[in-house]
Amino acid sequence: TTTTASSLLSARYGVGGESYHAATCTATDADTVMECDTVPGVGSGHRWEVNVGGEADATSELSTDTTSYKPPMIEANSGDAVTGSGLSRGATEGGELLVVSGSEFGPKDDGAPSLSYGDLSDDSSPYVYNGTSCYVSVAYTQISCYTAPGSGKDYSLMINVGGQDSNVYDANVSYAPPTIFTYTTQWE
Repeated sequence: TTTTASSLLSARYGVGGESYHAATCTATDADTVMECDTVPGVGSGHRWEVNVGGEADATSELSTDTTSYKPPMIEANSGDAVTGSGLSRGATEGGELLVVSGSEFGPKDDGAPSLSYGDLSDDSSPYVYNGTSCYVSVAYTQISCYTAPGSGKDYSLMINVGGQDSNVYDANVSYAPPTIFTYTTQWE
């Protein structure tokens, strides 16, 4: 087996117009097979396009084979997997911080993650909320979002990164209970 590294070999892969450029490509097996290193990223179903020689007419069709990154996983790396002011008795008007820890969340600048929380066991439940202004706050291991207006308690959550859902995590997210400040009675 011969291996040839060349700056004239390149490849990119992606989904729906979004693409990554492979880091290093080499030709192997008498120049009939090309091996490329992926770069940090997220998502699944990435189709490949290769170029040999650097010319536009030397670019392949999109592959039918695909490459996928590992899906995100919510897990406690050190401490709790979910923290923040929105975790327990958060304001019902929303805007409270939720910080989710785990793995495979991707680089800081690679797409917008999303977060859903609530009664995730029932697809028709009215108690499913979407976090707002989500972003990767620590590359690969932490996502931060803000709660939406809502009510209830004992909610699970999950995240989506690059179109891939995480595991459902039993975080017990809760909103503050209602408080009665005053009441009046009428006696007859």
